[in-house]
Amino acid sequence: MLLDAPTLTRLLHHRVEPTHLRIKPGRSTHVAWRNPDTGEVGWTLWTIDPDKYAKSMFRAGDLLTVHDATGPYLFSGPWYADRRLIPALRGLPVDPAELDILRYIPHRRVVARAGERVLRVHAVPVDADPARTWLHHGVPTLPVTRHSPHIVSTPWWGAGDLRTHPDHLGAARAAGRAIARLHHTPVESGTPVCPVDPHGAADAVARHAPTLAPEAISIADRIAPLLDSDRPAVNLHGDLSPDQVLVAGPDSDEIRLIDTDRAGAGPAVRDLGTWKANASTDQWTAFCAGYREDGGDVHLTEIAAWEAYAHLSAALDPLRRDPGNENWETEVAARLDAARAALDLLPRGSVHRVWPAGERLAVEYLDADGTVRAGFRADGVFHPVPSPAGGTVISHRPGKRAVVRREDGSYTKLVKKGRARRILTAINAARPLAEHFRTPRILGAGDDHVTFAPLEGLSLHDPTAFTDEQWRTAWRDIARALGRAQQEQAPASTPVHTAADEVAVLRQWVRTSRVLVPDPVRLQEAAERVIADLAGLPERLAPAHRDLHDKQLFHHPELGPGLIDVDTACLADPALDVGNLRAHARLRHLQGLWTGEQARVVTSEFPSDAAVEVYERASLVRLACVYAFRPRWAPLVAPVLGEIFSRV
Repeated sequence: MLLDAPTLTRLLHHRVEPTHLRIKPGRSTHVAWRNPDTGEVGWTLWTIDPDKYAKSMFRAGDLLTVHDATGPYLFSGPWYADRRLIPALRGLPVDPAELDILRYIPHRRVVARAGERVLRVHAVPVDADPARTWLHHGVPTLPVTRHSPHIVSTPWWGAGDLRTHPDHLGAARAAGRAIARLHHTPVESGTPVCPVDPHGAADAVARHAPTLAPEAISIADRIAPLLDSDRPAVNLHGDLSPDQVLVAGPDSDEIRLIDTDRAGAGPAVRDLGTWKANASTDQWTAFCAGYREDGGDVHLTEIAAWEAYAHLSAALDPLRRDPGNENWETEVAARLDAARAALDLLPRGSVHRVWPAGERLAVEYLDADGTVRAGFRADGVFHPVPSPAGGTVISHRPGKRAVVRREDGSYTKLVKKGRARRILTAINAARPLAEHFRTPRILGAGDDHVTFAPLEGLSLHDPTAFTDEQWRTAWRDIARALGRAQQEQAPASTPVHTAADEVAVLRQWVRTSRVLVPDPVRLQEAAERVIADLAGLPERLAPAHRDLHDKQLFHHPELGPGLIDVDTACLADPALDVGNLRAHARLRHLQGLWTGEQARVVTSEFPSDAAVEVYERASLVRLACVYAFRPRWAPLVAPVLGEIFSRV
C-alpha cells in the first residue's frame, strides 16, 4: 500500500514523491519521500514488529504521525526522526530542519547541503581516512572533515557530476587517470576487503521478484567462480560510477572522486567493471584511454565478470530508488539481461577452488557452458573428471563429493560408491544436534548418494538478509541451541574427535600449504604452539558438529535455527565448535562480508575461555592454510596469519 505516490499523499495529507524503498517481504515496508512543494523529506514505515514501533516512539514519539497503532503498525516522520539516525545526529553542527537534503536512505544515511559544505550522516561510524590517503598520494578527491564518528563533511564543489554531464568525455578520461593513480597507491595494513556476494544479490532478487529468481540464481552461480582472482589486491573506490565523479565545469577536465564509503581492497578490474556497467559507451572508451595513460591495464574478459556482478548487485535499484515505478519488475529483468549479456562475452574455465589431494591438486572450475566442473592437476597437466548428472552442480570436490540441486529444489550429495552409508550413520550421530536444530529431511538415499529437502530459513552467512535485531536474535538462538545440544547424550556409536585428531588435521594442512602461505616459518611456529596447547587441554567430550560455521547455519523467525552438513557430527571438546565459529566470524570481517559489529555479535554470543581460545587459534591456522588454496581469498592469508601471530 505504500508503493505509490497517490496512497502516500492521501495518508500524509500533502503531496509526496517516493524516493527510496526498503522491503522485508511480509514484515516491513520502509519508504523515504519528498514533498515537491516544500522540499520536506521524511519516511513512512509499515511493520508487523511491535519492537520497531515501540523503539521509534521512544526515540522520537513527539515528531511522529501515527496512522495505525493497533498492528500492523503504520507511522511517519521527518528524516531526522529516523530512529537509527537519531543517535548519530547528536554531533550535527547545524539544525537538521535547516538542511537541504540531497539524498536520504532510511536507517542508513542522509546526505545534505549546509551552506558551502556537504554533510553525510551515517547510522554506523564511518572512516574518513580513505580520503586523506587518496589526497596524500595525489588522487583527486575532496578533503573530509570528521565532526563525529557518524558525521563527515566535504566542501561543495563543482558544477555537477558525469551522470548529469554525460558528454563531458574529457572529464571521463580524467576519471580513468585518477582511478589508475588510486590503483597504484600502496594498500595499507588493515584496509578492509571490498565484500563480494553474488548469491546474496540473487537471493534479494528472489525475495522481491520470485518470477525472476531462477535467472538471478543462475547468473550468480555462473558469476561466483569468475570473481575469484589471483591478481594482487589494490585500493578500490568500491562503488565507481559517473555520479561519483564531480566535474569543475563544462569547459574544464578537472574532476573530484567522491563517496569513499565503500573504499577497500580488491582486484583492480572490480572498479573497471562497475564503471562499465554504469557508464555510456563513450564514457567507457574515454575512461579506458585515461586509465591506460596513467599505467593501468585493461583486461576486457576479466572486466566482463565484474560488469555482470555490478548489474546483478544493482538489479533491484528500479524498485528501491523509484518505488512508484509500476514497471520496476521489467526493469529488474532488463538488468539481469545486461548481466547475462556481459557474461556471454566471457571465455570460460575460471578456477574457483583448489584442494590438496596427495601429490595432485583437486580443482573446481567453470567450463565453457557455465557449468561447475572439476578435475585434477598433476605434473603440470590438467585431467578433467565427469560431472554429475540430474541437476545443477553446486559444488564438486573431485574424488570426494559433489552437491547437485534438483529441479524440485531438493539437494543430492554424491559420494564414492559405498560411502553414503557413512553419511546416514553420521546423521544418526547428529541426533543430539537435531534435538535443538532443524536439519534437512532425508528424501532418499542409495549406495552413493543422499537426497535432502531444502531447509527453510535465511543463511547466517549473509547478514544483509537480517535487520540488526534479527541478526542478534538468530545468533542468540543458535548459541542456546548449541549449548543445549552439548548437554545431550550421544548415541553409543558416535565417533570421537580428540585433541590429538585436531593436531593431525593441523599438521596435514600446514604441510600441504607451506609453499603458498607468505610466511611458512612463522606459520609452523604458530601451529606448533597451538599443537602444544591442544595437548595440554583436559579431555572433555560433548556432541559436536566439527565443521560449524556460518554457511552451515540457517535461521527462521518462527521455526528457529537450522543446521546442514551434519555428516561430520562426533563427540569432541565443546570448545571446538565455539572456537571454529569465532574464527570464522573474524574471517568474515577480514573478507569484508561482515561489519565489525556483526562479527562482534557472534563472538559475544560465544564467549571465550582457555579451551575456546586454543581451538579458535587452531581454526585460524587451518583457515589460513585452506584459503591459501583459493585464488580469490589468497590475499587474506597474511592478515589471518597476523591474527594468529598476535596471540602467540
